[in-house]
Amino acid sequence: MNVTVEVNTSINSRPKVILHFGAHKTGTSLIQKYMRDRASELSKRRIGFIQRSDLDDFIGWGSRFANNPDTLRQKLEEIAEAGCKYIAVSHENSLGKPFVNGSSSLYGQALPRINAYVGALRDFDLTFIYYLRCQWEFVESYYIQKVHQGSSESFEDWYKSIRGHNFLSWRPLVEVMRNSAASSGVIKDFASILENGQEWYIGDFFAVFVELNDIPSVNYKTKRNISVGESGLAMLRAANAFAVNCSERKLLRKFFQANFNNLKYPRPSLLKPEQMDRIKAMYSNEMVDFLGTT
Repeated sequence: MNVTVEVNTSINSRPKVILHFGAHKTGTSLIQKYMRDRASELSKRRIGFIQRSDLDDFIGWGSRFANNPDTLRQKLEEIAEAGCKYIAVSHENSLGKPFVNGSSSLYGQALPRINAYVGALRDFDLTFIYYLRCQWEFVESYYIQKVHQGSSESFEDWYKSIRGHNFLSWRPLVEVMRNSAASSGVIKDFASILENGQEWYIGDFFAVFVELNDIPSVNYKTKRNISVGESGLAMLRAANAFAVNCSERKLLRKFFQANFNNLKYPRPSLLKPEQMDRIKAMYSNEMVDFLGTT
């Protein structure tokens, strides 16, 4: 299910630029890798995109773009000149990191980041697409990603470092998107991937901004970015303490993702029941307000 927020665009001759900015752990890698693997098919439908590796250089965690917006803007102009009708910019780091100290919400750096994109790209027809995930799942999944990336910190210590359940609201970020001038925004529900499968999920992403005749037919069964299962998480976290560089951490992650993933073993359950209940009590209404679901 999705909720369309205020549309305020008047530039119809330019390609639509879709800013798919997250959140983390909501299928962004799946969409990015689908576009990479199906670039030829998308090109036939005049759908352009920018490679994830290039966006690391153009955007980083958002501050790189704010300091030098010309590189991304020039790349968009180049793709537009090639005749693309739509251009997807999919990069989950674009609004900064979640759980920033001093912030009262999940993504405390979102406001200046969104203002920077809207201001620098105002000559384009902009649409934001943002997926929400219920906070209790987001917290657990983001921690597992940190272990994938090499952390050996326990969940208990990490949860304390993000100040527990106190600053997990999506509301400030959604309100920023609603109020951003010269853009439109669509807030979508990550849970739909569990209900409908990843091929439907990819097709539904394109249906947000692509005209009916241009929507690609999705045939993509490859599993992407599989998480470790419960026992795999414990073993990977322990092994990370002995890895000495990025290459070794990557090898460990690939081994445990291949052999101890959550397709073969139970998914990790990290929050204590009382922590889960507290988060649900504080934030369930947000998901109802934004998505009509809990």
